[in-house]
Amino acid sequence: MGIAFSHLLTNNDVQTFLRGLHKILRKDGLLVFDARNAKKIGEEYLNKLLVEHVITESRLQLLMLACNTRDPRNRNIIVWRPIYLMNENGKLDFQMRERKLRWFLSSTLKKLLAQNHFKLLRCYSGPFKERFDENENATMWLVSVAK
Repeated sequence: MGIAFSHLLTNNDVQTFLRGLHKILRKDGLLVFDARNAKKIGEEYLNKLLVEHVITESRLQLLMLACNTRDPRNRNIIVWRPIYLMNENGKLDFQMRERKLRWFLSSTLKKLLAQNHFKLLRCYSGPFKERFDENENATMWLVSVAK
């Protein structure tokens, strides 16, 4: 949970991961994970500088900006570029990073699960078991079992 699955950028990465999990899970072993819905990538959050976090405390001040873009080779991969400006105990620090995060079509995930011997039991939109709607929800919570 917590966007870890989004770091699997290719179908081959996903298949390698699922095959490895299948080897260690017993039959009917539970696999629960979340993924971002590619149909709900917010275009309004792309190609502009945004303030993501501001922390102001007595010993720590943090400003985190981000500039998100689509990967030119795969529109379902978002390139997240956080920029950190931090002042901690009078010491100034500036860091720029880059992370690629994949957003998935629900149909692709269902297919990859089936190909790797998992049965999808349920797909929710969050922790309160709301039904997932690919045209409405940005996040999928998938519950599956090893066959």
